[in-house]
Amino acid sequence: MKHGLIEQKNGNWNIIEVKDGKIRDKADNSPDQIAVHTGWIDQVGQTAVCLPHNLVIQVMSGKENNEVDYNA
Repeated sequence: MKHGLIEQKNGNWNIIEVKDGKIRDKADNSPDQIAVHTGWIDQVGQTAVCLPHNLVIQVMSGKENNEVDYNA
């Protein structure tokens, strides 16, 4: 399992988690929590979007050795 903190100068933050070929926005301080409520994504083309933080997580390729290729 890997965690990453994305922190912006304006105080916005997202905690991204990657585990077993899946990825999610585990927590953030956005008002609506849409990306957090999206949950785990693991299929090519799936996205989790946090518009207030200008963050889009997109699965770019399929699973290989239980990993996920993504852009965030």
